Amino acid sequence: MENQAFPDREIEHTGDGRAAVMEIGYGVIRRLALLEWLLHESVQAPRLPRAEVQACALCGLYELYFMQSEEYAVVNETVENCKRLATEKESTFVNAVLRNAQRDREALLLRMNNLSPAIRFSHPEALLSRWKNNFGETAAASLCRWNNEVPSITIRPLHQKTTPEDYLNRLHAAGITEAEPHPFSPDFIQIPHGIGIATLPGYQEGFFYVQDPSTSLAPALLNAQPGETILDACAAPGGKTLILADQMRDQGKLIAMDIYADRLQTLRANLRRIGLRHIEVLQGDAKDAAINPRLKTMAPEGFDAILLDVPCSNTGVIRRRPDARWRSNKTRLSELARTQRMILQAAARLLRSGGRLVYGTCSLEPEENADLISKWLLHMPGFVLEEQQQLFPPETKTDGAYAARIRKL
Repeated sequence: MENQAFPDREIEHTGDGRAAVMEIGYGVIRRLALLEWLLHESVQAPRLPRAEVQACALCGLYELYFMQSEEYAVVNETVENCKRLATEKESTFVNAVLRNAQRDREALLLRMNNLSPAIRFSHPEALLSRWKNNFGETAAASLCRWNNEVPSITIRPLHQKTTPEDYLNRLHAAGITEAEPHPFSPDFIQIPHGIGIATLPGYQEGFFYVQDPSTSLAPALLNAQPGETILDACAAPGGKTLILADQMRDQGKLIAMDIYADRLQTLRANLRRIGLRHIEVLQGDAKDAAINPRLKTMAPEGFDAILLDVPCSNTGVIRRRPDARWRSNKTRLSELARTQRMILQAAARLLRSGGRLVYGTCSLEPEENADLISKWLLHMPGFVLEEQQQLFPPETKTDGAYAARIRKL
C-alpha cells in the first residue's frame, strides 16, 4: 500500500507462515476497495490512522469476512500484531473497527449487495468501464468475479520425462486423487490446494512445471520444429521456453533471452531442475537493437522463429496478480504499447525470409493486442498476419492471453 512494490517479491522474504501471508496479503489486495468500504463503515473516528495501522485493520476485516477463521481469534490476534508496530491508541482503534464489523456483520453483508460494481468487485471504475465497453456488462461482471477467486494450481508434465496420462496416474497412486486434467487442455493437470509443489512426485527430477494452460497459446501458434534456430526473446521465468524445447525434441538451437538478471537466475534454476542444459541463456533487452549484432552471430541467416512474450498490463492474469488491477491506467497502457512496438520492431529485423514471429501478451486490452498488431503491420509491408487468438478467462477457465503469428515474406 505504501511503496507500490510487487507483492510476490515482498512475500519472498516472509519465511515461516508464507502460506498464511499469501492468503491474507493477496486477499486484501484482491478485495481492497470493498475492505476499505468496510473500514469506513466500521470506524467512528473522524479520520483514519497511518497506513500501517489501516493495513492491520484491513487484514483483520479480510479474515472476518472472507476466511473460515474463529472471529474472536481474528480480533485478538490482529490487535496483538498491531501492538508490535503501533501505539496503544492505534491498537484500540483497530480493536474497535473489528468489533464493530463483527457486530454489524449481517447488516453490512446486506448493504454490500447495493454497492457499485467497482466497490463490490474491487476493480477500478475506469478498468471496469473499459471492459463493459469491450466485452459487455455481463462478461465484464463475470470477469471481475473470476479475478476475485483464488487461482487454481496447474502443472504441465514435461514430455521429455513423462506423459500427462502417466503422470496423472502417478499422482493418483501417491494419494492425490483430486488431481485431474484441465478442461482447456489435457496436457495440463489441476492440483488441489494445500499440497506443496515440492512434495509432488518427480519434482526434484523435473517431471513437471507449474504453469497455466494459457501459456501454451503462443508456443502452439509458433509450432517450433526440430532442427530450427529459435529465439525466445522475453523468456523468464521459462514456462514457454520449456514448451518450445518439448516441440523441438532437443534438436536445433534455442536461445532464451531476458532483460532482468534475477529473472534469468530463476530461468536457469528451472532448466537445471528439469535437466535441460542445451538451451543457451542470454541477458539482453529485446527492445534494444544494440543486442541484435550478438544475436545475428547466433543465427547468421536469421532466426526461423521468434517468440515475443512482451511485457504488458497483465489484465488477463489479475486472478494471479491482483495488484495489476490497481496499476491499470491510460498512461501506463500507452507506455507499455510503445515498449511492445519497439520489441516487435527489433525482433522483426532478426527473422529470415519466410520466418515467423509470434507476439503474445497476458493482456485483454485491444491496444496491446489486435489493435497494436494491425497498426504495426500497416507500416511493415514485408510482413503478414497469419493467425491470432484471444483467451477470455471465464470462458476458457484459463488466464487471459493473446497471441498473433506473423510471417516475414
